[in-house]
Amino acid sequence: MLWHDGLMIKLKKLGLDGEIVQFIRNFLIGRTMQVKVGNQLSQSMTIENGTPQESVISPLLFLITIHDLPDTVKSSLQNRLYSLMTLVFSNQAENWMLLFVILLLFSVA
Repeated sequence: MLWHDGLMIKLKKLGLDGEIVQFIRNFLIGRTMQVKVGNQLSQSMTIENGTPQESVISPLLFLITIHDLPDTVKSSLQNRLYSLMTLVFSNQAENWMLLFVILLLFSVA
């Protein structure tokens, strides 16, 4: 689950502002969901955290949110996190660009 306010803080720390941050904020804020079981439909609920499933930008927003995680954990855990994320995204052929972003983020961190 992605914390929206935390992501906005991270974007500012990365030097991003203006239209791109407003685009991301608009993408995340004000989304609603409903659950259907059989013929019953729940009330509409506002989604306060997280990103839309199957959205191309959602994995990138997650990576931005956790990009500084290796700075706060021990080296061995950092290597395991790097290996795990590389494995997860490299197993999906359409996510080759995300694999590149992961490698870039961890090489800078």
